[in-house]
Amino acid sequence: VYSAAIGTYVSRIATVIGHPVSPSVSALSAVTLDGTDPVFTGVPSATTIATDAGSLIGGTVTNPGVTASDNCSGSVATTFAITYPDTTTATTWPASGVFPIGTSTVTWSATDALGNLATATRTFTVANHQLLDVSMTFFGGMSAGSTRSIRVKAGANTQVIPVTFTVTGGVGSGSATVQIPVAASYSCVSVKDTVHSITKSAVPSVTGARYSASMVIRQGDSNDDDMIDIVDFGAYLADRGAGKAVDARSNFNSDALVNTIDFTFLTLSFFHVGETCGAFDGPMPRERVSVRELRRTGQGELIAADLNGDGWVDLADIQLYMQQGAP
Repeated sequence: VYSAAIGTYVSRIATVIGHPVSPSVSALSAVTLDGTDPVFTGVPSATTIATDAGSLIGGTVTNPGVTASDNCSGSVATTFAITYPDTTTATTWPASGVFPIGTSTVTWSATDALGNLATATRTFTVANHQLLDVSMTFFGGMSAGSTRSIRVKAGANTQVIPVTFTVTGGVGSGSATVQIPVAASYSCVSVKDTVHSITKSAVPSVTGARYSASMVIRQGDSNDDDMIDIVDFGAYLADRGAGKAVDARSNFNSDALVNTIDFTFLTLSFFHVGETCGAFDGPMPRERVSVRELRRTGQGELIAADLNGDGWVDLADIQLYMQQGAP
């Protein structure tokens, strides 16, 4: 009890019948009201994910199971509210955890016994694309790693991306994750090294929330016409020599040379054409091309492959090269 003098008035303590009471006076320690908000556990970071493979709706976000505790009240009940991209709201986690494409906002709330309120807000963004994981291995022995320009096709979508290939035990392999348009399914995807290989296609599978595909790529196509033929032989002869970049044209095994080793890639895959989603319906590989045509089409450097000087680069020149080499 604390009483202060007010003007000339004096405060006294007495019994109900007026007898004076002499109180026992002692100092009290400070009394503090709890002003500390509850503390959350398990609040995730804001995140952006791709749309699930095979879904036209959105992407899966697992309920993190956020809890709250208070310094006075102990465990405190936690609630949450979700605002979806179309401004609709919900107070329960979506079925199967699938959030729609766009940005959704989730706010968790917890209140202790004295009304101290804690909130935590995070955004979950589902991007308007799906993910394709592609694994590629080159057919034939490789000497060193290199970065190649790989053309990836999925449905009507085409993009060229850099892919780093590493070599283990003479096998060159690389992988990439590609963003592709949202679709209920993809019956086929294809890849092609734009400077070295023909197209390889595969039916993708669904792994988790992503599409995935694995291909073995044949090299030998130096002019990106999706076939390995006499024109590529001409490019090889024109490119022969030392001091080459690991990703140079005709340098199929990624060493510092374009030489006979690279020629073996041509011989192993000669007359192969690229796949169109499992079918071989590309153009017919050429077994001869005239020197006149090479000049007319701006490919004069390939004329060096006319080893017998008859005005044609053809199989006879390949035979001469295999017998005698190039001058």
